[in-house]
Amino acid sequence: MTKAIQTTLKDEDLLTKLSQIAEARYRVGKGVQQDVLRSQVEISLLLQRLTVLQQQRNTSQARLNTLLARSPEASLSPAENIERSPLNHSLDDLYRLARQSDPGLHREEQMIERNQLAANLAQKDYYPDLSVGYMYQQRQNWTGRQISSVTSYSEPSFTARPPILISGMEAIGHEA
Repeated sequence: MTKAIQTTLKDEDLLTKLSQIAEARYRVGKGVQQDVLRSQVEISLLLQRLTVLQQQRNTSQARLNTLLARSPEASLSPAENIERSPLNHSLDDLYRLARQSDPGLHREEQMIERNQLAANLAQKDYYPDLSVGYMYQQRQNWTGRQISSVTSYSEPSFTARPPILISGMEAIGHEA
């Protein structure tokens, strides 16, 4: 804020000088009144901007003092100049780092993966279930052995799940 205020004050000084030059030219008949009026309007706008900047600085200073558990009217020391540090990454590296550390992107990727798994599971409902089993038993009181095999087959029932839901899951699976 302080630098913005300083720059605005410098601009005001320059505009005041330009306004004086425009007035002098107008007095001797070499300039037009429009230039004088325009410079005065610019100075008025600049003074208005300066007032807003000073109010913003005072408000920010009061907020900082409040956060630091000080009186809002207490003065703050001017901020130190911060030197720029060199940027050690290329733009592509920065994009890659941003993608890796974005929690929203990770959440979206997990949602896509979950939807793909749900779509794959829904597609498996189209295929019949086939079960094959083998059992071997030997009883102590019985001298023989018992061997049995079990084969079961079940057809999918398309009435259990509405076709709209299945087609919606397929659409999700094909998007990703």
